[in-house]
Amino acid sequence: AGNAVLFETVLTIMDIRSAAGLRVLAVNILGRFLLNSDRNIRYVALTSLLRLVQSDHSAVQRHRPTVVECLRETDASLSRRALELSLALVNSSNVRAMMQELQAFLESCPPDLRADCASGILLAAERHHPACADNGGHPRAG
Repeated sequence: AGNAVLFETVLTIMDIRSAAGLRVLAVNILGRFLLNSDRNIRYVALTSLLRLVQSDHSAVQRHRPTVVECLRETDASLSRRALELSLALVNSSNVRAMMQELQAFLESCPPDLRADCASGILLAAERHHPACADNGGHPRAG
């Protein structure tokens, strides 16, 4: 019951235009949910963080190591949601490290995730890799 109350509090903070400090608190609660042994709670946390990543990117970014760990979940729905959030967390500051993590995941991920993972890696690399930034998002030839 305690997790349900916390989650409702997080939803309320997300739905109203709360102060930045409250939004960071909500993201941190979701980050703690990622460590919960209950798969449903982890799934809800990943889904909620995915909703928040556009508006509170830096707050969600602090939980990137835990999100990346969720890629290794045996539950397909959890690893798929972790993949979506991991791809959303790629930026120009972490593109190299995230590409290494995502490529390692690609090598061992379930077959039904391979296409999504490979295309997500390609799109994120094109969008954020320094060699692509000066060339309209496309790698330089030669």
